[in-house]
Amino acid sequence: MRLLPSALALAAGAGIGPEQPPRCSDPWMDRAVAAAAGRPPRGAGEHGECDLRLYGARWASYDELREQVDGALRALDAAGLEFTEDGSALRDRRSGAAVAITYLGPAEDAPAGARLVPLPRGYVLAARRSPPGQPAPSGAAPHPSPA
Repeated sequence: MRLLPSALALAAGAGIGPEQPPRCSDPWMDRAVAAAAGRPPRGAGEHGECDLRLYGARWASYDELREQVDGALRALDAAGLEFTEDGSALRDRRSGAAVAITYLGPAEDAPAGARLVPLPRGYVLAARRSPPGQPAPSGAAPHPSPA
């Protein structure tokens, strides 16, 4: 019976054990991000990695959500982007420079000419980097509220 305690220790280390209160407003999202990233989501409520728009805004099952979370986290990684530990802002993974999210939603509504990161279900993220050590560019919130 050593397997069960080991599994519980592994789950607790990833922040997905029963002692951890959910961070995201959707408990499935907590589980899916923790399973995909090996850590709790960076964010809370509907912000940061808890923003449902990152994952296409809808899913029919946990398995579908998990696939969409995997896809979105891979897309952010490929673009060199990550959320800060508290999920309040996006940053360039290499330089640490702040990145403003200028749009997050369906691709057909994205601003023309913006640098887009493709996300699941036809959603995109438009981002604007700032010089290292500088705050996110003005005119755009570090993380907009969900629509």
